[in-house]
Amino acid sequence: MLQNYVKIALRHLQRHPGYSLINVLGLAVGVAGFLLILLYVQDELSYDRYHDNADRIFRVVELIEGAEESSSQPFPTGPTLAEEFPHLIEASVRFFNLQAPSLTLVHERPDGQTRLFSEERFFFADSTVFEVFDFTLVRGDAATALDRPNTVVLTEAAARRYFDEADPIGKVLRFENEHELEVTGVLAEVPPNSHFQFDLLASFSTLRSSIYAENLGQLEGWYWNPAWTYVLLDANTTQEALEAQFPGFVDKHFHPAIKEQTKLYLQPLPDIHLHSRLDFEIAPNSDAAYVYIFSVIAFFILLIACINFMNLATARSARRAKEVGMRKVLGAHRGQLVKQFLGESILLSALAVLLAIPLVALLLPVLNNVADKALTLGDLGLLLPLILIGVIASVGVVSGLYPAFFLSAFQPVSVLKGGPSLSGGNAAVVFRKGLVVAQFAISIALIAGTFVALQQLHFLRNARLGFDKEEVVMVPILRTPVAEKYETVKNAL
Repeated sequence: MLQNYVKIALRHLQRHPGYSLINVLGLAVGVAGFLLILLYVQDELSYDRYHDNADRIFRVVELIEGAEESSSQPFPTGPTLAEEFPHLIEASVRFFNLQAPSLTLVHERPDGQTRLFSEERFFFADSTVFEVFDFTLVRGDAATALDRPNTVVLTEAAARRYFDEADPIGKVLRFENEHELEVTGVLAEVPPNSHFQFDLLASFSTLRSSIYAENLGQLEGWYWNPAWTYVLLDANTTQEALEAQFPGFVDKHFHPAIKEQTKLYLQPLPDIHLHSRLDFEIAPNSDAAYVYIFSVIAFFILLIACINFMNLATARSARRAKEVGMRKVLGAHRGQLVKQFLGESILLSALAVLLAIPLVALLLPVLNNVADKALTLGDLGLLLPLILIGVIASVGVVSGLYPAFFLSAFQPVSVLKGGPSLSGGNAAVVFRKGLVVAQFAISIALIAGTFVALQQLHFLRNARLGFDKEEVVMVPILRTPVAEKYETVKNAL
């Protein structure tokens, strides 16, 4: 019986190739659009969740009333918190980038050549960074890599940039043309779904021993707040338990000029990418509103595709009335007819979903280029087959229910005589027209929203700024060789 249903379904598709192609292709495009947006949304929601202790890692935030709400802290905040509340905090770590847009590193090759690099993703970090975060060292010992001053670890890509395929461990890089940093480890690439990226991490103790040695007050003061500070809470404590200690902590340590206006609180690590819009963010963040908007758009795209699929299915159903009448005359039961039409509908939706997969693979490079991501279908994991099966089942069943029950209810005598009422009555007509109206209304809303967004992007790119941006360049000079000859360079330009 099942084989017979499949034969009839395939025969019907062959007899009406135009209808079949439009129906399958329309649903395939809708499913592909839904999957592409779902990949983007899933990636946005996954930021920083790859850390095993992501639910226990928090960033310490400083609110100075009337001044700023800062994502960074004074230098002593992290170590002092860990020292005073060891029963609440397992470890703390600080990141600092000298507040420079880029930093210079020099590598002198064995052949006498000198390579100079301007690094925008260079940070100083405490040796506890590997206790708090799951950054993997593929070479070197995580327990000691950043213990000593003047040491640095770098990612695999940075290691190839400096040393090609040679072993970088023990090699030396010259920082800002003054300080030598020994390479003590090589990191696996930082996952792209991290709220900040880095290529090199130098030991925080390097600041105290050399770079800031002449001005230790900046590293010990409680006023300047340039260090991004994270804490790993003890497994048996809570965010609220530590935050309850903050008022006394601020009153005890912070500078008298600001402690009356200063409040500290904890920001969960997974919330930073989508929910943080603080001053001095370590890197630009996204916004949860975009996730909500794209999620709604994905739902509406799939809904439009399903409505289109259902409309085409019901529009063709009345043309098969005589086929139904003849099969009933030959002894077919209503249940058999229902199974047949539902099977045909599920078969069409399955073909559409199978076609959607190569469409997604074809369009993913475009999405990755626009969104600056590296998404793959594999990112959905086990969610992908569940989604595909769900779409096949829901779309196939819902779109097949109406023609299945409507046609299977025909009386053979009335149908074969060409009797009236093949439209299903007023209720069926209203239902079909309602689907069409809903489909066009949603389409118009999405098109209008797209047009407004494009107009806004065009405005941002072409608005008059009061200067000719094509004729203006920015040259970072802080702590670079250019700074020593600034006036000469300026006059020459």
